Amino acid sequence: MMRRLVIRSLFVLALLFGLLYAVGIALLHRLNLPLSWALGFSATIVALQYLLGPYFIQWFFSIHWVEARDISPELDVFLRDLCRSRGLRVPRMGLIEDGNPNAFTFGHLPSNARVVVTRGLVDALTPEELHAVVGHEMGHVAHYDFLVMALASVVPLFLYNIYQWTRRERNQATWVIALGAYAAYLLSQFGVLLLSRIREFFADEHAVESVQDANAISRALVKIAYGMARLPREYPRGKEAKKDPSQRPGRVAMAGALGIGDMKAGGALALATTEGDGNFSLERMGQAMRWDLWNPWARWYELFSTHPLVARRVAAASRLALERGQAPMVAPLGAPPQDLWPAFFRELAIKLLPWIGIVAGLFLGNPHFRLGSVKGPFDLLFSGELHLGLMLLLAGMGLAVRMAYSYGGGFESAAVAGLLAQWGVSQVKGIPGELRGTIVGRGVPGLFWSKDLILQDDTGFITLVYRQPLAFLETLFGWRKAADLIGCEVTARGWYRRGPGPSFEVDDLLFGDGTRVGCYYRHGMWVLAAVLTLVGAALLVF
Repeated sequence: MMRRLVIRSLFVLALLFGLLYAVGIALLHRLNLPLSWALGFSATIVALQYLLGPYFIQWFFSIHWVEARDISPELDVFLRDLCRSRGLRVPRMGLIEDGNPNAFTFGHLPSNARVVVTRGLVDALTPEELHAVVGHEMGHVAHYDFLVMALASVVPLFLYNIYQWTRRERNQATWVIALGAYAAYLLSQFGVLLLSRIREFFADEHAVESVQDANAISRALVKIAYGMARLPREYPRGKEAKKDPSQRPGRVAMAGALGIGDMKAGGALALATTEGDGNFSLERMGQAMRWDLWNPWARWYELFSTHPLVARRVAAASRLALERGQAPMVAPLGAPPQDLWPAFFRELAIKLLPWIGIVAGLFLGNPHFRLGSVKGPFDLLFSGELHLGLMLLLAGMGLAVRMAYSYGGGFESAAVAGLLAQWGVSQVKGIPGELRGTIVGRGVPGLFWSKDLILQDDTGFITLVYRQPLAFLETLFGWRKAADLIGCEVTARGWYRRGPGPSFEVDDLLFGDGTRVGCYYRHGMWVLAAVLTLVGAALLVF
């Protein structure tokens, strides 16, 4: 699925504006200026993001600006009729030459909106499905979602400023206010995400109204989100993509301000459950949607997402189809297995083990706690007698347990279709395997430093996740090497995982010419676990 990223998730904008905001707030805090200054500065930063964001996107992305008729004469007619009926200005259309199906929109107001689609989207969808996707994007435009989400993002910043300014006072009464402000800040973050997900449903409804077929947006979402889309064209491979700028992949992922879906998750889900020849598979669709609808981890990930789960969007569109007297695309899937919730709580505990170790060390290492004289959390925070050694020791041990659980050995030969049918899988519990196939594109379409890749075997497509202990190594790989691997036959060893979308975390990539590309994230995490444990033990002893 193509899922959008809100502007604050964009890598470079987050870097630039985040640094500016952090330095500015720190300076205001240091100068002991009143809270009103911090609130004004925060509002200014959001305004700058809102005003400059579209120009950054156009700068970062290789977008070919075209007329809608250059993409499709039918699309041109549809878009002009839609804008006329809604009283909207026809948006500027952009096209990115990338095989991963995607679409997004950005701008300030409906009067200067831009809608961008990839070549893969145009090739993958029927005209009616393409119209539904564009109708979805125009729903964001018609509902002023650019402005609404920008205004909503001000609230968490204001609450965070209140927390920062009140926690300066070293007394329990003020700290209660500070902790309350921080709790409100965290809740407001979830509130902004919830608002984003709600507006996504409205954009889908706008798409249904635009094409008068609820199943058109469902079919588009299914093809894009669950990978049931053909790749009928040959796209530039390896260094050929660098030689011809007109065919160079655009940089789509960063521009997910208001798109058909959260593109980060979309990169993982893209083409994941397609047949190897690109044909639609109803059985594979059902397997993928059951995980979304049944597994508790799906709800967990949705809490942190800008978009609803695709299966829920399809279910909502199916209800709209019934209201319009149309047969829904997907029938109810039945009751979920009974063992999913116990597995979820077990894996959630394992995921949080390092943090549980820190909290346990915070309490157990405090003399007030041991003597039973703790009157409240402030005794722990202000006692000045926290035992760092015990905290590090327990955190290191917790991390070691989590690593042992998450990274099992034995890379047996597997196929994409077989992995997608697995139920006992999550981001915490991976299934080791070895895939053989061809690298056909980037995990995030068009982003020139996208480090993940799409692998196709005889049964389907899946995202290969490239991880290193240091994030800049991943970016360097995406920038310097990833494009050269497109079109190459490869054997990928690693772990199949299921998060917002199915993915395959790479341990190493083996190519026919003997080249090996290794990932050392797990090695780095094992080293970190060992260091934390040893340092903690040393502090306890000495």
